Amino acid sequence: VKNVSSEVLWSTDVGQAQSFRTTILQPAYNNDSIYTIDSSGLINSINLSDGDENWAYNLNLDVTSGISFHDG
Repeated sequence: VKNVSSEVLWSTDVGQAQSFRTTILQPAYNNDSIYTIDSSGLINSINLSDGDENWAYNLNLDVTSGISFHDG
């Protein structure tokens, strides 16, 4: 077994949970961006290389599942 080391390159805030027991919402990935959504409908596009926000949009809806991406 080979040991592999790792380090955190960046971290960012992508919204809030409604409670401690809220569902963990899975992000989506495409090209150089990660897309997230929080339980209140806040969508974020995050630059994968540096963690900077590309854009954000609030749907103002209760969300119970993760975001998905379709190219086309």
